Amino acid sequence: MIKPLPIVHYSWPLQSMLKDTEQLKEWVRITHSISLHLHSTNTDWGLAQQAIANSKVVDPILGINYSPFNLTMRSIIREFGQGSQEHINKTLAFDEEYSAELYSIHEDLVRLSETLDYPVTILLDSERLWLNEVTKDTVDIKHDHLYQLCKSVFPEAIVNYWGQGSVRLDGDSRNWLSDHPGWGTFPKVNPDSLGDKTSVILYRPNQYVREWQAAVLTHETSSKPLIAWVSLGAGWEQSPRRWNDNLDYKINIDYGRGRYINNLRKQHPLKFPPFDSVAFYPNPERTTDFWERLKLYSRGANA
Repeated sequence: MIKPLPIVHYSWPLQSMLKDTEQLKEWVRITHSISLHLHSTNTDWGLAQQAIANSKVVDPILGINYSPFNLTMRSIIREFGQGSQEHINKTLAFDEEYSAELYSIHEDLVRLSETLDYPVTILLDSERLWLNEVTKDTVDIKHDHLYQLCKSVFPEAIVNYWGQGSVRLDGDSRNWLSDHPGWGTFPKVNPDSLGDKTSVILYRPNQYVREWQAAVLTHETSSKPLIAWVSLGAGWEQSPRRWNDNLDYKINIDYGRGRYINNLRKQHPLKFPPFDSVAFYPNPERTTDFWERLKLYSRGANA
């Protein structure tokens, strides 16, 4: 039996696992959480809440996932990307597609607020537009709109953008850290836009030294709590650079990752940053040996 993890672990939205009552209950027992897409049906959210009740987990949290990229602004960015924020705001107010999607998000958030019985965390994944002089103001406004919308319905919820504040090796010298040339903040989310946590992206299990350099530098440059985004059994290949849902790396690496991600405050309070939560990407349904790796990850986490 896999031991429960010491801190809450969210995930990319679950799908097929919802049909397996026992596996879903086991997932909640181990991770203290279930994550579903914002637009999931009431039936799916009901299954998630029933699994939580059956697991008898103390202080569970529901994760609500949404992609900011679905909130379309491309035409606005092309036409008004370099305009003033006031100008862009006025334009957004009359953009039917943007307004309709905001309304849809608000309606689903309200629906969930009336049906969910547990605390929620809202996980907003990648904005696919790279920040530059054309896109920056517009993307910032969209992110702030989403954050404020979430808080208006769930004022107590934690709202986190994937990648926000994360430091990584980045070839673009425009966002290098002054004391660490070559390392820069993640170029798709403004670290200063609204958000409750700073992300640390740990998607390179074959390059764990590089992962930890990124984690330490992110911690040094942020005053917010840290959430680790972890690929278990998946990640970026070194060459050629491409994503693999079933990455080939030594399985014992996941024992070490579980240990330093979950036990940092206990093991190395000065050397490594403390995470208060984790999010798995991709979800366990996409990675062939996820559960085998989760077993080792949990052993490390509880070591």
